[in-house]
Amino acid sequence: PVVTSVSEGGWAHRSGIKVGDEFVHTNLHSHEDLLHMEKMEWADVLKNERPLTVYFRRWFAVIESQEKVGVQLDWDRSPPQVFIKKIVDEDGWAARNGVQEDDELVAVHTQPVTVLEKERIIGLMKATRDDEDSHEETRPLLLGFKRDGMVRRL
Repeated sequence: PVVTSVSEGGWAHRSGIKVGDEFVHTNLHSHEDLLHMEKMEWADVLKNERPLTVYFRRWFAVIESQEKVGVQLDWDRSPPQVFIKKIVDEDGWAARNGVQEDDELVAVHTQPVTVLEKERIIGLMKATRDDEDSHEETRPLLLGFKRDGMVRRL
């Protein structure tokens, strides 16, 4: 199931849940169970089952940015994955577009980060359209992020 609406002021809004987030599983139901539930049955789980821990996954891509991304990357996790270590500009592009610490960077342009050199990823994320040193199109910059294991306790 996927979140289709978020009520302002509700638990989902307060927890940072966004439209498009995917419910992965709960402490009471497997992902397979959720896939086979009717909409009303799933709504009943959210409203009535307690204690309930809900696990979410978020995929999102950003198409346009004229500025630097504004994050510090964590390259030290295994298997080779790239995560957002820190949002370095709280008013910058990443913060304004919902990127959070521990989001996984999975693609730059349409290429998986696993096939790109570290220096290339850094260069593309730091570049702006106005960079004179760049000999390639750096904007729009397409970034693919995955937010896995988001946990919200109700």
